[in-house]
Amino acid sequence: MVLSFRRYIGFFVAWAVGLVTLAAMPSQAVPQSFAATGVGQIPDSMICGSAGIPLALSFNVTGMGAPLTDVRVTLNFSPAHTFVGDLTATLRPPAGFPSVILFGRVGSTTANSAGSGASMDGAYTFVDPSVSTANIWAAASGGVLVPSGTYAVTLPGPVATTPAGMAPMTSVFAGLSAAQINGTWTLNITDRCTSDVGGISQATLQLDSAPPAQEFTVNPLQLNFDVVDVNELTLRAFRVTAAASNTQNIDITAANCSIGGADAGQFARLFSNVTLAPGASVQLPMAFRPTSLGNKTALLTCTGVLPSGVTPTVLAVSLVGVAGVPAPPPNCYDVDGDGVMNPLTDGLFMLRLQLGIAPVTAASGIVLNAPRNTPLKAALFMAQRCGFHVPD
Repeated sequence: MVLSFRRYIGFFVAWAVGLVTLAAMPSQAVPQSFAATGVGQIPDSMICGSAGIPLALSFNVTGMGAPLTDVRVTLNFSPAHTFVGDLTATLRPPAGFPSVILFGRVGSTTANSAGSGASMDGAYTFVDPSVSTANIWAAASGGVLVPSGTYAVTLPGPVATTPAGMAPMTSVFAGLSAAQINGTWTLNITDRCTSDVGGISQATLQLDSAPPAQEFTVNPLQLNFDVVDVNELTLRAFRVTAAASNTQNIDITAANCSIGGADAGQFARLFSNVTLAPGASVQLPMAFRPTSLGNKTALLTCTGVLPSGVTPTVLAVSLVGVAGVPAPPPNCYDVDGDGVMNPLTDGLFMLRLQLGIAPVTAASGIVLNAPRNTPLKAALFMAQRCGFHVPD
């Protein structure tokens, strides 16, 4: 039965669709929070103007990638500290540098200025100015209480004018590698004057990082169909494999796949939309049916691979085939292949096989010539090339 190229395509597209199983929706990166150890009373300074022993908070950070895209610190002041101008809070990654002062000497405009006497009571979150522009200096200007809330990191006092300018935080840590991020972060809170005291009952470091690069591989990059007879359909497949380290599915949309080149019409895509879960692998079939003699080349290209930033951004596979002249049908009346149809050799051997005589017995008294000069060679030719039933 001869099927048209289009019907072949339809059959194998259905097969390919069944081959690909849609996976779960892509996972999204989420911020990770790390609770502090070492909370307690902030040691008071023995002498005003000189920083006392810091309260050292530790955050054990694990499982983070790089680069960091957001850094936030939340401090719960309980009991309340009654003089924010005394305090300086400095955040350091595992290596100790670079460091960021979240706030320091709020309200201080000169070297000897005491700063704001407003209290810190409750939860305060310190963030990069890209997240919030609320300024703790402005909030402390009333001199009674700094309202709980979210505040931008600010430059430490003394400053010439208030409020102090805001300072970056996330960009300072963005250059850290994953190895430099994971480990023990520290937050030192120092008090630089006597009398006013307070403590930290709870603290959290929240980090967010860019998801790791989503990757896939294509093998082979050149799909070779070898020599194919004109108008004969043949199939080949290449394999697409998603990296096991991926955190999102990779989507290849069939509508974004095209075949280009002078011989594009002699190749066809036999797969539909593909969704690859992390670590998954699938074979994607292609077809080749040449309509004329000669070497044939084309290029399969799939653009718009998702998610954004996946590597490679474009799936590309070279398609190569050769269209040859169909082989002539075998001469099934020349059993031994010597070019002569001899009734006392070829004909007699065929007749005996038809009578159910086994090949060795059927060749009795018959001289078979090269290239099929044994009963077994001649019988195999008859069975494989001519569809002849050969008795056991």
